[in-house]
Amino acid sequence: MDIRIERANIEDAKDLILVQNDAFLEDFKAYGECPSYNVIIDTMENYILKDFVYKIMDGNSIIGDIHIKENPDNKYYLRVICIMQNYQGLGIGQKAITFIENEFPRSMTKCNKNLFWCFES
Repeated sequence: MDIRIERANIEDAKDLILVQNDAFLEDFKAYGECPSYNVIIDTMENYILKDFVYKIMDGNSIIGDIHIKENPDNKYYLRVICIMQNYQGLGIGQKAITFIENEFPRSMTKCNKNLFWCFES
Protein backbone atom coordinates (compact mmCIF):
# COMPACT_ATOMS: atom_id res chain seq x y z
CA MET A 1 0.00 0.00 0.00
CA ASP A 2 1.10 3.53 -0.79
CA ILE A 3 -0.72 5.50 1.94
CA ARG A 4 -0.51 9.28 1.92
CA ILE A 5 -2.64 12.11 3.26
CA GLU A 6 -3.35 15.25 1.26
CA ARG A 7 -5.59 18.28 1.60
CA ALA A 8 -8.89 17.66 -0.18
CA ASN A 9 -10.23 19.97 -2.89
CA ILE A 10 -13.69 20.62 -4.31
CA GLU A 11 -13.22 17.99 -7.01
CA ASP A 12 -12.89 15.35 -4.25
CA ALA A 13 -16.29 16.08 -2.69
CA LYS A 14 -18.26 13.28 -4.39
CA ASP A 15 -15.56 10.71 -3.69
CA LEU A 16 -15.34 11.76 -0.04
CA ILE A 17 -19.10 11.26 0.32
CA LEU A 18 -18.80 7.76 -1.15
CA VAL A 19 -15.92 6.96 1.22
CA GLN A 20 -17.87 8.20 4.26
CA ASN A 21 -20.96 6.27 3.17
CA ASP A 22 -18.89 3.09 2.97
CA ALA A 23 -17.14 3.70 6.29
CA PHE A 24 -20.30 4.63 8.21
CA LEU A 25 -22.80 2.26 6.57
CA GLU A 26 -22.88 -0.18 9.49
CA ASP A 27 -23.46 2.67 11.98
CA PHE A 28 -26.29 3.97 9.83
CA LYS A 29 -27.86 0.50 9.66
CA ALA A 30 -27.47 -0.06 13.39
CA TYR A 31 -28.75 3.32 14.60
CA GLY A 32 -30.85 4.62 11.72
CA GLU A 33 -28.80 7.78 11.58
CA CYS A 34 -25.21 8.93 11.34
CA PRO A 35 -24.18 12.58 10.90
CA SER A 36 -21.43 11.67 8.42
CA TYR A 37 -23.53 9.30 6.31
CA ASN A 38 -25.14 10.63 3.11
CA VAL A 39 -23.78 14.15 3.43
CA ILE A 40 -25.13 16.31 0.60
CA ILE A 41 -22.65 17.61 -1.97
CA ASP A 42 -23.10 21.29 -1.03
CA THR A 43 -22.33 20.50 2.61
CA MET A 44 -19.19 18.53 1.73
CA GLU A 45 -17.98 21.31 -0.58
CA ASN A 46 -18.57 23.83 2.20
CA TYR A 47 -16.53 21.70 4.62
CA ILE A 48 -13.68 21.50 2.11
CA LEU A 49 -13.69 25.29 1.60
CA LYS A 50 -14.02 26.34 5.25
CA ASP A 51 -12.45 23.57 7.35
CA PHE A 52 -9.40 21.31 7.24
CA VAL A 53 -10.46 18.32 5.15
CA TYR A 54 -7.87 15.76 4.12
CA LYS A 55 -8.16 12.73 1.89
CA ILE A 56 -6.40 9.51 2.78
CA MET A 57 -5.03 7.95 -0.37
CA ASP A 58 -3.82 4.52 -1.42
CA GLY A 59 -2.15 5.17 -4.74
CA ASN A 60 -4.70 7.16 -6.74
CA SER A 61 -7.72 5.99 -4.72
CA ILE A 62 -9.33 7.88 -1.86
CA ILE A 63 -9.84 5.37 0.95
CA GLY A 64 -10.58 7.65 3.90
CA ASP A 65 -10.81 11.19 5.12
CA ILE A 66 -10.10 13.48 8.03
CA HIS A 67 -12.21 16.53 8.86
CA ILE A 68 -10.96 19.02 11.44
CA LYS A 69 -13.05 22.06 12.31
CA GLU A 70 -11.90 25.26 13.99
CA ASN A 71 -14.22 26.69 16.63
CA PRO A 72 -14.54 30.43 17.36
CA ASP A 73 -12.56 29.92 20.59
CA ASN A 74 -9.44 29.00 18.56
CA LYS A 75 -9.81 25.33 19.38
CA TYR A 76 -9.96 22.62 16.76
CA TYR A 77 -11.88 19.40 16.94
CA LEU A 78 -11.78 16.21 14.97
CA ARG A 79 -15.19 16.06 13.35
CA VAL A 80 -14.63 12.98 11.18
CA ILE A 81 -11.98 10.38 10.63
CA CYS A 82 -12.94 7.42 8.52
CA ILE A 83 -11.43 4.58 6.57
CA MET A 84 -13.31 2.47 4.02
CA GLN A 85 -14.33 -0.92 5.38
CA ASN A 86 -11.91 -2.92 3.19
CA TYR A 87 -8.99 -0.88 4.57
CA GLN A 88 -9.90 -0.99 8.25
CA GLY A 89 -7.67 -2.86 10.67
CA LEU A 90 -4.49 -2.17 8.70
CA GLY A 91 -3.07 0.65 10.83
CA ILE A 92 -4.21 3.43 8.48
CA GLY A 93 -6.28 5.11 11.21
CA GLN A 94 -3.18 5.24 13.44
CA LYS A 95 -1.23 6.84 10.57
CA ALA A 96 -4.04 9.40 10.27
CA ILE A 97 -3.89 10.21 14.00
CA THR A 98 -0.09 10.62 13.79
CA PHE A 99 -0.61 12.94 10.81
CA ILE A 100 -3.06 15.05 12.82
CA GLU A 101 -0.69 15.25 15.78
CA ASN A 102 2.10 16.43 13.47
CA GLU A 103 -0.06 18.81 11.42
CA PHE A 104 -1.67 20.39 14.47
CA PRO A 105 1.13 20.35 17.09
CA ARG A 106 -0.97 21.81 19.87
CA SER A 107 -1.85 20.20 23.16
CA MET A 108 -4.56 17.60 22.69
CA THR A 109 -7.26 16.98 25.24
CA LYS A 110 -10.59 15.22 25.09
CA CYS A 111 -13.54 17.57 24.94
CA ASN A 112 -15.82 17.36 27.95
CA LYS A 113 -19.12 17.01 26.08
CA ASN A 114 -18.20 14.32 23.57
CA LEU A 115 -15.56 11.90 22.40
CA PHE A 116 -13.90 14.29 19.96
CA TRP A 117 -10.29 15.33 20.36
CA CYS A 118 -9.75 19.04 20.84
CA PHE A 119 -6.65 20.90 19.77
CA GLU A 120 -5.96 24.15 21.60
CA SER A 121 -4.20 26.91 19.72
